[in-house]
Amino acid sequence: MTQSIPILYYRHQKITISVSTNGKSPALAKKISQIKSNDLEFYASILPIIEKYRSILISESRDTKKEILNFMVSDEMLEIAKESLELYEQKIKEKI
Repeated sequence: MTQSIPILYYRHQKITISVSTNGKSPALAKKISQIKSNDLEFYASILPIIEKYRSILISESRDTKKEILNFMVSDEMLEIAKESLELYEQKIKEKI
């Protein structure tokens, strides 16, 4: 008899998260998914900004492309974005 492994999917706009404990604890997978789903709205709000500047970086040949992409999702920048999307975007413009 094969045991099915529940994988929980959460969607918010363009973001999809899946969580699985490989059948060891579906309840824990659900709990983890709930924690993550609370942040989806925030991440969805910064995604268009990241997408905009990522497109610019990809179209240019830059040695610092990866560094800037990582900068946009650094803990420091995410904290700034939580306070102000305008300031978040301004910091990205300054870095580029």
